[in-house]
Amino acid sequence: MFLFKQVFSFPSSTNTGYKKSMSITTDQYLYSSTDQFFKELLLEIRNAKISIDLECFYLSHDEIGQTILFELIRASRNGIKVRILVDGLGSYEDIPWLKSQVNNTSIELKIYNPIPFQTGFLSNLLKGLYFINKRTHRKLYIIDKKTMFTGSINLSNDHFSFYNKDFWFDISFKLTGSYLKKVISSFENNWQKAHFKNTSIDKKKSYQSLIRKLRKAKTNIYILNPYFVPNKEINDELVEAKKRGVDVKIIVPERSDMKLFPRINSYFLQKLIFHGIKIYFFQPQILHSKLTIIDNTYFIGSSNWNFRSRLHDQETDFIIYKEDTKEKLMSVFNSSIIKSELLNEKSILGRHQFLNFDGFLYKLVKYWL
Repeated sequence: MFLFKQVFSFPSSTNTGYKKSMSITTDQYLYSSTDQFFKELLLEIRNAKISIDLECFYLSHDEIGQTILFELIRASRNGIKVRILVDGLGSYEDIPWLKSQVNNTSIELKIYNPIPFQTGFLSNLLKGLYFINKRTHRKLYIIDKKTMFTGSINLSNDHFSFYNKDFWFDISFKLTGSYLKKVISSFENNWQKAHFKNTSIDKKKSYQSLIRKLRKAKTNIYILNPYFVPNKEINDELVEAKKRGVDVKIIVPERSDMKLFPRINSYFLQKLIFHGIKIYFFQPQILHSKLTIIDNTYFIGSSNWNFRSRLHDQETDFIIYKEDTKEKLMSVFNSSIIKSELLNEKSILGRHQFLNFDGFLYKLVKYWL
């Protein structure tokens, strides 16, 4: 789901309706392509003067990952403070490579919530087994504590056309300005507590905020997301919104990096189709973007509409206030509809035979999806 860890609001300096933030100025730049995102991130890393802090689900041992790590090593040799925080599960296959590369450099590498056999002590082993489902799913790339690149992009070939003709469809953006202090504080908190910490209170508040926004929606609820596994309350709120005349549209991928997810998405979406909610399968690429628009409130970041984001994973999402950025995001959503197929219950069942038969299995494991 959305709004499940931290939600940071970035109002424009002219937004006088947001009284507590009138003195805060933050520039937002939405990238038209992931390749452009990578080029500018690389340029900022090369031009760093003080520090580089990276937090992501995975930094892969491939061409993109090697390029990034090469520049980070170069920066560290020039006296730049470099810290890398990757998830113990997401980066499982890449951790030995990362450790070997940063060895004998000044780069600090931490593994968020290592999986049990990545630790050498019995107490950590037992703790790891108990909290193995708690991950960091955030994508924060902070340069000199002044510029941040974020969105839905990990550092791997998956997201960029340079090395992957079938690159994923992501939304990415750059933020600069005084409001980054909150994001930097959030990174520091995760860095200092790289083992799992209890965030259930924050997640509960964020979830309740989402429910209120769905309940109060008057004109539209638009969702662009790769993993759609709603609980009953979310499902009911979407149906009720449709009944009171709200335009509800949901775009999910026809193809996914998680092979079963188109089938899982379809199982949970068919009930919404029955109530007249418009569901689309995005077709050109693997969809990995996370965008939600409720009336005139726009959310982008790392969260999915699934139980993992709602209950388990560390996520960071952003409320966008600048009107020009909103217009661009609405254009992204509308263009995604053009590239998608509108579904009905018959077309879903035609794609996935015996969907209702194995649906009970998805219900059993949805807590981990």
